[in-house]
Amino acid sequence: MREPVRAAIIAVVLLSLAVAVGLVTYMERPQPKQGLAHLRIAYAMALPGSPTVPHESMVHEVVSAFRAWYKERYGADVVVSISYEDTASVLKRLSGGRPPFDIWWGGTLEAFQAKREFLLPFNSSAKEELLSLVPNATCHNCPIMDLNGTTPTWYAWCFYAPCLLYDPEVLPNPPRSWPELTNTRLENKVIAPDPKSDPFSHGVAIAIYASEAWRLGNENLGWASAWNTSTLIWALSASLASEPYLDALQLVAGKAWAMLCPDVVAYHMILEAGYTGLRVAYLNGTLLFPCPVAVLRGSENEEAAKAFVDFLLFKEGQAIVAKHLMPVRPDVPTREPVANPYSPDFPAVGAFNRTFLELAAGFVNDYLVCWLVKVYDGSGRSDTLKTAWWWVKKANATAGANEEAKRYYKMALSNLTLMAKHVKRGDFDKIYRETNGWSKKEDYLSAWANAAREAYANAVENAKKSVEAASGS
Repeated sequence: MREPVRAAIIAVVLLSLAVAVGLVTYMERPQPKQGLAHLRIAYAMALPGSPTVPHESMVHEVVSAFRAWYKERYGADVVVSISYEDTASVLKRLSGGRPPFDIWWGGTLEAFQAKREFLLPFNSSAKEELLSLVPNATCHNCPIMDLNGTTPTWYAWCFYAPCLLYDPEVLPNPPRSWPELTNTRLENKVIAPDPKSDPFSHGVAIAIYASEAWRLGNENLGWASAWNTSTLIWALSASLASEPYLDALQLVAGKAWAMLCPDVVAYHMILEAGYTGLRVAYLNGTLLFPCPVAVLRGSENEEAAKAFVDFLLFKEGQAIVAKHLMPVRPDVPTREPVANPYSPDFPAVGAFNRTFLELAAGFVNDYLVCWLVKVYDGSGRSDTLKTAWWWVKKANATAGANEEAKRYYKMALSNLTLMAKHVKRGDFDKIYRETNGWSKKEDYLSAWANAAREAYANAVENAKKSVEAASGS
């Protein structure tokens, strides 16, 4: 074969290989391609059994802005389908195998951590910008992304926190701290949260503890003070918010003055439901929690899903979020009444043992539920919190009649507040190890519920004896 012919053949072969490599490179490039893209989102901010979709107008605004942004950036239209879910339904659907959606948007960090194996680790295009804006990737010790590894599996798209939703006409000077919620002027005027029904209320127990430990400067003192404070808050409450969006209407109807709830609920009632006469107050100190978003492993539309997370974290997406909920970026303004968590005036908890709070959050929530929620009741049964409180209060009114009345009253009060002593701060580490990181907890939950009923029954019995002793003076 002549040399020119051979050179031509070699050139053709090399050119063909180059084209093939180029085609493969083009097909496998990470950027979304021209044409029509699809994205399936599970927006998991609803509560179980509730028809209310919190901040639905925000969802529509974010999705509409994302579609325009995606078209401009990638030259393609994207079809977005949204499924409105609660956390429990998302967990159930993920357990079925291949995820039926590409994005998990909203819910609690605990839920995301429980299904970590379903989350796709990736570095958002907004990651480095966020790290430059938020030192240590935390705001008041609350993480803005998954810090357990080099590549995040989730990113926070907003913060949430416990707050007081109140009617300023009947409560012009609302409580500004957790201890202030124990003032008897608020008896039967405040609705307390039910963490069994609302996963966004699971953090209220650890928030009270963090606040008291910080206020007193001592973890052990803070532990006892937090449980005494909690006992009084729930004992004084008018009812429990098992359906927060409906229960909040009691404020509108004048049946209650305030409701202790997640700000997810409070901002929805004011901004979406239109009850603009209500107000929001954060308590000193407030503990922030991250609300995550994640791309799911095995999703059918991975690149579009990553692009959505990018947009939600960029300034354009956060500017929309900041009109409804607390943003994770400090460079976007919030809209009244939404608080700015980066403001120096935001009443956040100061320095505290963050590692302990992360480990103990589930533990203290379960402890509060066993002692204050499951045995709350209002039926008049002697082994319930509300009945015990009523009798102890009655005994307190006459305890000064004589020494015997005073002695029985002290015993009744000790029974009512046994929660603060039944499990001590120093017991946590031992129990945590015994239960394999609080994963095998059933025996403790049963024992706590029984101990609570026994304590409240004893409180009623001793309070009755105190009243009887006083009447015999």
